[in-house]
Amino acid sequence: DGGTGWSLAWKVNFWARFRDGNHAYRLLSSLLSPALNPKRQYAGGTYPNLFDAHPPFQIDGNFGGAAGIVEMLVQSQLGSIDLLPALPDSLPSGRIAGVRARGGFELEMRWSAGKLDRVEVFSTAGRPCRIRYAGRTIEFPTEKGKSYIYDGDLNPWGGADAGRHLFILSGQSNMEKLDPRMSFIPAVTAAFGRYRTITVKDAHGGQPIRRWVHGWKSVDGKTPENTGDLYDRLLARVREAIAGKKIATITFVWMQGERDAKEGQGGVYLESLNRLVAQLRRDLGRDDIDIVIGRISDHDMADKDYPDWTKVRDIQVSYAEADPRHRAWVDTDDLNDGLNRNGVVVHNDLHYSIEGYDTFGRRLAEKAIALISDNSATATHAGRN
Repeated sequence: DGGTGWSLAWKVNFWARFRDGNHAYRLLSSLLSPALNPKRQYAGGTYPNLFDAHPPFQIDGNFGGAAGIVEMLVQSQLGSIDLLPALPDSLPSGRIAGVRARGGFELEMRWSAGKLDRVEVFSTAGRPCRIRYAGRTIEFPTEKGKSYIYDGDLNPWGGADAGRHLFILSGQSNMEKLDPRMSFIPAVTAAFGRYRTITVKDAHGGQPIRRWVHGWKSVDGKTPENTGDLYDRLLARVREAIAGKKIATITFVWMQGERDAKEGQGGVYLESLNRLVAQLRRDLGRDDIDIVIGRISDHDMADKDYPDWTKVRDIQVSYAEADPRHRAWVDTDDLNDGLNRNGVVVHNDLHYSIEGYDTFGRRLAEKAIALISDNSATATHAGRN
């Protein structure tokens, strides 16, 4: 079982193909052992930068080691896709996504207690698919661009035809600066599956809510120009993203309010928020849209520079708590301290730190997932009764 990096990588794959996952895992552990250990100066291993050691460096070990991990989890030779063919005892639970299998298929799979929980198969070519797991084999036709979901017994999963979960992210600067790919999308993907989620983000820094509300009126009853134009842009992107797709749920994720607080328009913020959601319900044809609001932070709790800061905060919370079944809010008070993207350490800043944006995306996703899951459980319970 000894050897340099390329040799260990080959043997990981060999033993995985032999369906001996524990042996393959022992070799993988050896491949990942610290290469700088004096006793391993002529053997394989891994340097602190994760380069494989020959020594000195050999890419075979990196590529081969990664291939060996996949080989333990998925194999697709001889016309079928084998799931967890060499799962080692040391990996009783896990999830893998984006794995390609022969025949033009991409898989997402999760398992626990050493057994398959669910697999999602996305067809990129529209060819027939054959899957094997735990002595059972299924075959089914596929259509290009569609996904197929099965449970641990390879029975069609109950939610396979239920459609996709749509997440619409919008607002001003703190939403604009959020990269949903960092924490939001990974969280909702882990919860619902890679091909069952659609995320659309369209945000514009420094803008008041009137840019999203048609016919908006100020506290003194005036209607300025450019009302609703950003809403129109957002809606166009949403419609493009969902064209031809079945939508199971819609969640609107809103992070905005700083500009309205600064302009003293807190007195009409609740009405504006209600009108914005009403527009979405009308234009998307859904009355069951979930709402997740990021409450503006503790940046100006004295209302010194933003006279309606605390008023807008309170409105955002009261709006969310008025309908806990379909609404939720996210606390951001601890996200605006620390190192920001400009390399400056900030405290109670208007915008968030690097870590703060990562946490923000995760919190938004957690609230959205909870709303969807709770409503789904309620609907299932009602159906049984």
